[in-house]
Amino acid sequence: MRNRTGRNRPARLVPAGLLRFALAAIAWAAMTGGAPGDQAFGVLAAALAAGASLALSPPADRRWRLAGVAAVLPDFLWQSLRGGVDVAWRAFAPHPPLRPGFLDLPLALPPGPVRTTFVGAVSLMPGTLPVGTAGDRLHLHVLDASQPVDAHVARTQRRFERLLAPGKERGDG
Repeated sequence: MRNRTGRNRPARLVPAGLLRFALAAIAWAAMTGGAPGDQAFGVLAAALAAGASLALSPPADRRWRLAGVAAVLPDFLWQSLRGGVDVAWRAFAPHPPLRPGFLDLPLALPPGPVRTTFVGAVSLMPGTLPVGTAGDRLHLHVLDASQPVDAHVARTQRRFERLLAPGKERGDG
């Protein structure tokens, strides 16, 4: 079967499958301590994980732009740090400022790895938790609805749009 770029899909599955197998095997070794008796099960588990991964998320035809990744990474790390500090502060504060609520925000990124990564990054923003998507909407639970979460989510989404290669169909990374 050929895709829009004319490349055979099975030819792309082999390198993607090998990479996913290797990552699953590394994860297995890390979880079991690399014990020699566990290697046979590890190979089987890694093969099943790689197969399931390929079935659920086949390799994409599109590539992420390196400049876009470089633009998103510092903000991603900063938001991770801010989110951790904010949650810790609220957990230990005698009377933390809480105004919980739900926000329903526009989602411009089409389905695919970039959207999935974006939603994961939003979960690292201080006091936010994505609870789902529906069509072109992102549903968030927030600890303080009086904060300008919508503006920050929109700015982050624009950064994630830069991950997509120009001239390519957006969304599948």
